[in-house]
Amino acid sequence: MAILAVTAIVRLIACSFVPLIPEEAYYWMYARHPSLSYFDHPPMVAWVIRIGTAIFGQTETGVRFVGSVLALAAPALMYWMARLWVNRRASLIAAAALLLLPVYVWTGFINTMNSQLLFFWLLSLYGASLALRRDHSIGWYIAGVGMGGAMLSKYTGVFVGGGIGLALLMYRPWWRRLYSPHLYLGAALGVLMFAPVLLWNERNGWASFRFQFVDRTEAHPLNSWWTLWSTVCFVLLQSVAVTPLLFALWAQTFRRRQHWLGRLLGQPLVVFSAATSFPLLAAMAWKSILFDVHFDWTAPAYLSVLPLAAQTLAARWRINRREPAEVAVGHIAAARFWDRMIGLTIGACAAGNIGCLLFLLLIQPHTGRPAVFGPWRPLAKVVDRYEHAVEDQTKREPLIVGRGKYRLASELAFYREPLELPSSSSDFTTSEWFLGDVQGLGFAYWFNRSGWLGRDCIFVTDKDDIAAVVSDRFDRVQLVDDPALRALPGGVTYHIAICYGFRG
Repeated sequence: MAILAVTAIVRLIACSFVPLIPEEAYYWMYARHPSLSYFDHPPMVAWVIRIGTAIFGQTETGVRFVGSVLALAAPALMYWMARLWVNRRASLIAAAALLLLPVYVWTGFINTMNSQLLFFWLLSLYGASLALRRDHSIGWYIAGVGMGGAMLSKYTGVFVGGGIGLALLMYRPWWRRLYSPHLYLGAALGVLMFAPVLLWNERNGWASFRFQFVDRTEAHPLNSWWTLWSTVCFVLLQSVAVTPLLFALWAQTFRRRQHWLGRLLGQPLVVFSAATSFPLLAAMAWKSILFDVHFDWTAPAYLSVLPLAAQTLAARWRINRREPAEVAVGHIAAARFWDRMIGLTIGACAAGNIGCLLFLLLIQPHTGRPAVFGPWRPLAKVVDRYEHAVEDQTKREPLIVGRGKYRLASELAFYREPLELPSSSSDFTTSEWFLGDVQGLGFAYWFNRSGWLGRDCIFVTDKDDIAAVVSDRFDRVQLVDDPALRALPGGVTYHIAICYGFRG
């Protein structure tokens, strides 16, 4: 509890000072445009941010607060879920892993949809474990709520429900559960929770499903050399995400066992772990062949693996603590190896997590690197100065257009918000799709080009080809030469063009 309390305090302090990354700002734009669902993701992240900003205002804390709360609740859920399968020590180890492993530490602190996905995924695992291990029918309804919440967080949430179903089929003693009406009612509850996403897609030509599952795949044809390189990168990325120790513990589970497949199918925890992890890992491995897989996309897959790995680790710990006379020479050597590996992993994770946090709090604000964290606030102030100048000149508020699909536009909208009160900058900021040459993602559903015909815009970019991009779209373009743009930290020079008379 002390570790959780310290983690909560540090997280809440840090999330108030570290700038939003573009994805967070983009999801904040979701929250500013309420909808049943969105073009590229389900709506849970928007709901979470909307609750947080209702409490703390349009601030970094508001965007991250609820995600941080869910991330901090996840270790408790992990402990309760693991306790249904393993002893108390192993359960505590599994819960502590969520506060230590790199792939989980930054969940919630950087509020993408993964904090919600992990929380509801764990809730579904807990409910299923309750039904399978304690024969409590209410567990299926908890699992259904977890599955529905996971799917509302990210489409990969469907894998938790599918994995639980696969586990029921793989382990023969669980077949009788297939006759329980509560199993199907719980699943129906999860599907019903997902109805807003289905309704939005039905109204919009199934745009989100086509984008995620058809268009992106067709845009990346297979290439043999790229396939090999992507596979290697994927494996290395997983080693960093959960450390080699987790894989070593996983392998240790099956070491020196004859007929391992038969033994696998005869152990309920192994079956449950494999069924709720391998399908998502396999899907992400395939996805990595086609395009980049982000660091945290596989995070839910390891949640059911942690109790199994923790059980192995706890068993090794018991062997290591025996008197030397009670342990064979080979076991003593193995014990020393595991002690060193565990100590090295804990030390490396703790040092890396603390080092990254100190860097973001103390060094990044002065260097502007990595560029993903800024310099959004000072750039927004410069842009806002020109926005007010144009508004004073034309008596109408101009539209701010950020270069690219969503990153720059979203950051400018968020960091201009307190400067634009009582109006909302999210209503007057869009991305390059507005000019017709770039995919608009959610922005295409939030803005209407025809409503801005004849109006003025301010185009902001980190490239110097402004004339080629905007000259054909406006009656007149005025390039801005401002030393403040060249003085921004981070080494990236931004450019501004004031564009009069949008032609469409």
